[in-house]
This record gives sequence, C-alpha cells and structure tokens, in this order.
Amino acid sequence: MSLYSDVLLAVAVITYRLLCVAAALAFTLVRERFAYSSTFNLKALRLFDLGVIN
Repeated sequence: MSLYSDVLLAVAVITYRLLCVAAALAFTLVRERFAYSSTFNLKALRLFDLGVIN
C-alpha cells in the first residue's frame, strides 16, 4: 500500500469513530431530554389529579 492509501484509510477510520461517538452522544442527550420532560409531565398530571392544579 502506498502512503496515500494509508493516510486515506486512517482518515476514514478516524471519521467513522468520530461519527459513532457523535451518534452515541446525540442518542444519550435526546433520551435524557425525553426522560426529563416525561417526568415533569407525570408530576404535573399527578398534581392535576390531586386538585393542586386547577
């Protein structure tokens, strides 16, 4: 293999790993955001059912 193909392969591997890390981070952030919003909504619904919120 030539030096050019070695560099190209290294860039491809690094790009792939960065994309995997970015996808995992985005998935985690989206999941946590939905978890917090659903928790907030459940608390609001409980307060509404108890008559605290009219």
